[in-house]
Amino acid sequence: MSGGKNLIVTLAWRNIWRNKRRTIITVSAVVFAVTLSIFTWCFAVGEHEMMISNTLKIHTGNLQIHDLGYWEDKTIYKSFIPPEELTVFLEKDKRIGAYVKRLNVDALISSGSDTGGVLLIGVEPERELEFSSIKKKKVSGEYLKPGDSKGIFLGETLAKNLNVKVSDSIIVICQDYYGAISAAKYILTGTFKSGSPDMDRSMAFITLDAAQYLLSMDDKVSEVAIFLSESRSLKKVTRDINGFLDPEKFEVMTWDEMLPGLVQAIEMDNAFGVIFFGLIILVVIFGILNTILMAVMERYREFGVMMALGTKPRDIVKLVLIESAFIAILGIIIGNILGFGITYYFTIVPIDLAEYAETLATFGMDTEIYTKIYVWVFVITDIVILFSTLLSALYPAIKASRLKPVRALRYV
Repeated sequence: MSGGKNLIVTLAWRNIWRNKRRTIITVSAVVFAVTLSIFTWCFAVGEHEMMISNTLKIHTGNLQIHDLGYWEDKTIYKSFIPPEELTVFLEKDKRIGAYVKRLNVDALISSGSDTGGVLLIGVEPERELEFSSIKKKKVSGEYLKPGDSKGIFLGETLAKNLNVKVSDSIIVICQDYYGAISAAKYILTGTFKSGSPDMDRSMAFITLDAAQYLLSMDDKVSEVAIFLSESRSLKKVTRDINGFLDPEKFEVMTWDEMLPGLVQAIEMDNAFGVIFFGLIILVVIFGILNTILMAVMERYREFGVMMALGTKPRDIVKLVLIESAFIAILGIIIGNILGFGITYYFTIVPIDLAEYAETLATFGMDTEIYTKIYVWVFVITDIVILFSTLLSALYPAIKASRLKPVRALRYV
């Protein structure tokens, strides 16, 4: 029995090299499909991770803790003093890369005759710089310094709308915690360009102490933003925090709950990626189908002789399928090597998309994108390509197995 199987495998291997040129062309098509699929997926994964990382590092973090109901009604009255048990957990847990306390309030900001609405954010500068990419986004001047109660850091668009430059005075007016009108004068320390038009025209940063003093809020904050050492620990950390915080007082939200727009953008991009991958598979299917069908038609007389000598139809099917499997496996092996090589190169040397800087900035993306290598990309690509190849060879195989020996021997 095993001898018969070995004979079929040997015949299949020899058969694919009868027409070397056609086999090489078909294998090359599979190689191209595998290489392109691997690189495309790895590029998309790298792009998505960069979008997420940039967004989280600028402001959101991997998860945030608020007073219950804050996310639905973002007012200073939905503020809280971080409980001691939370602070202890964040300081000791090794999964926590950094955490920051912030105080947010809607305010009016003006300079001379120019006035606009702004989201004023009180931050801890020394903690923000542990993880935040805001310093890299600086356009002019300097970021806030610890203890600077008079400094303010603005988005570049907002600074232009107010017609102010570094060292100019800016007036901030808002309502404090007790309902009274509160106003203060600050000095512009610098400007930033995050890549998000909304952030650049509507955000202003001052120190947390200055914000608490302006709003008469003592030690209260609007949020505690947490940045993880590894994003894969997000679910476990969220579950652990929920385990000791009172759910009737606090809410713990992950980045995907706070940024549904970003999630939808990634899902849409993934959908286009699946469509593109599907088109590649169709090309492979038709290429293999054409090759195997031609090979089968050329060997009708040979199949007739085999069946006349007692070869069973299922063995004919096995022979044709094994031939197509050899072609697919050769293409997959070479494609994996090329795909890994090309993708690995771009994990070290970024893909420069400087000419699309304005478009990328809209999504908070840098002009340099690194690919990411994941084993699942190779596994899924290989399985789909191999399955598609066998599927495309099934029709010629069945067609060959149904030949009548007498008619096949007369075929010209």
